[in-house]
Amino acid sequence: MGDLTDRKNAKMDADLAFSPPAQDGPSPLPATPASKWRADGDPDPHGRRYDCERAALVMGHLTDDQLANAMFLCDHRTSFDSMSYLTAAKDRIRWLSRALAQASLKPETFQARVIRWIRHCFGAEVAADKVERNHRFLEEALELVQAGGCTASEAHQLVDYVFGRPVGEVPLEVGGVMNTLAALCTAHGVDLDAAAETELARVWVKSDAIRAKWLAKP
Repeated sequence: MGDLTDRKNAKMDADLAFSPPAQDGPSPLPATPASKWRADGDPDPHGRRYDCERAALVMGHLTDDQLANAMFLCDHRTSFDSMSYLTAAKDRIRWLSRALAQASLKPETFQARVIRWIRHCFGAEVAADKVERNHRFLEEALELVQAGGCTASEAHQLVDYVFGRPVGEVPLEVGGVMNTLAALCTAHGVDLDAAAETELARVWVKSDAIRAKWLAKP
């Protein structure tokens, strides 16, 4: 069904591409919209297919320039890789078109992009589950300090210390987490922003495996 939709949309786009606009005398060329369906106010014919990170696309390990070069250098008359490159190029163009349109509206925050992935991978209900989010954050925080040299004994002592004090407020504690995380990254020579982007790109590619692992948890 998806291939049939792709072929129909591609034919429509091709027909439009080879139909020059009518002009009465010299006039500036009209602006070409990124997509006819968006210009007409219609829904995306591919739904949320391209609502992902670049790395999750076909040949997503290639940069845009690398894919363009590979497409140009491929002998499409004889190469067995031709269809793969054409498919990757088709997906990349559509993804870039949507990414550009989204970026021109309002830059998407890292937080929004993370939530988009969580909803894609686990669903909206799990994304909003406060207990699940608490447990996942605590697990990742413990794995981080374990990697940084913290012992189980030290962690248990800190648990007793924290839970022996008055309960704080979530927004204030989030600020404290962000400040101390930035300081921890500096102490360990880690670029916080780069590490975050690398991990988000990684989990998009491994969404199916991550979902299966989560479902298998007791």
